[in-house]
Amino acid sequence: MFTSNPQLIFVIQFLTSTLVYLFLFKIYVIPFLKKKSVKNRLVILTLPHLIRHLGLTLLIPGIVTGDKLNQNFAFSTAIGDYITLILGIMAIYGLEKNWSRSYYIAFVFNIVGLIDIIIAGIKGFRYQVIFELGPQWYVVNFWVPLLLVTHFISIIFLFKVSDAENRVLTQKVDCVK
Repeated sequence: MFTSNPQLIFVIQFLTSTLVYLFLFKIYVIPFLKKKSVKNRLVILTLPHLIRHLGLTLLIPGIVTGDKLNQNFAFSTAIGDYITLILGIMAIYGLEKNWSRSYYIAFVFNIVGLIDIIIAGIKGFRYQVIFELGPQWYVVNFWVPLLLVTHFISIIFLFKVSDAENRVLTQKVDCVK
């Protein structure tokens, strides 16, 4: 049953990885993050995204992926990952420099990153790319679930940013000007 159904194994691994990350975050990471400022929470949750340049390997069929990987999927996924990486760097830099709009940049980063993953997932199933992923199978099944979890948790934290915290951040920047 399992050996003849790679799609089933793929889905089981993806969902299992997602559940494992959710469990680890609930038990260990979120209690740790709650002791940190919102700024530090967001920086920590953004760090795993700083290696999203790995998506660029999709653009070189036959090296990491199969020779017949759908290039529509590969291009949009690679570019989406790279744009998300740039936004992640901007978010971290803005948060560390206490930019008044850094929470907005972090929000845009998380929404763009989440949309990128959703679009890649839709295209991946549409074009049946799992047969051509090669070693990228591991990236999709063990790293992408971490990215999903960190995006969702970051968005939750961003919605919980109080007006007082936002004013304090803005005042710090205004004092520097």
